[in-house]
Amino acid sequence: MKKVLLILITLISVCAHAQTYKISQLAGTKWILCVGDTSRVKRVWEFSNKTLKTSTSFKSINKSNNFTYNYYLSVSPTETFSSGLIGKDTKGEYIVLQKRDGIECMKIENLTDHTLKVVIEASKEAYRSGNFSTIFTLKRIR
Repeated sequence: MKKVLLILITLISVCAHAQTYKISQLAGTKWILCVGDTSRVKRVWEFSNKTLKTSTSFKSINKSNNFTYNYYLSVSPTETFSSGLIGKDTKGEYIVLQKRDGIECMKIENLTDHTLKVVIEASKEAYRSGNFSTIFTLKRIR
């Protein structure tokens, strides 16, 4: 009986740890990346239900780079982009982005009304060459 109870508690704690997010939690939000000197370089992410728009502004040279990526949420990382899921009411803990040179999966570590924390895990090839995961923490501005 004690073993069954221990197994049950373990399963409940593992299931409780895995978080699933909804596309509606991201759509319409705008975030600023909390890294470095934001008075010189400002990085902003803006989500719709279909796209992630990123903007990097360099104040010293009065220039900005803007990119728009299609995305959806997935319960697991993937190596192929499913265009049919763009704009759908997807759920998961991974943001799957369609980029020019392939896809990128970002794991949502934490999402609150004020903070978004994502991890971009290096591919196996990149990991072998010394590149590891990158963690981004963003503060909500809208």
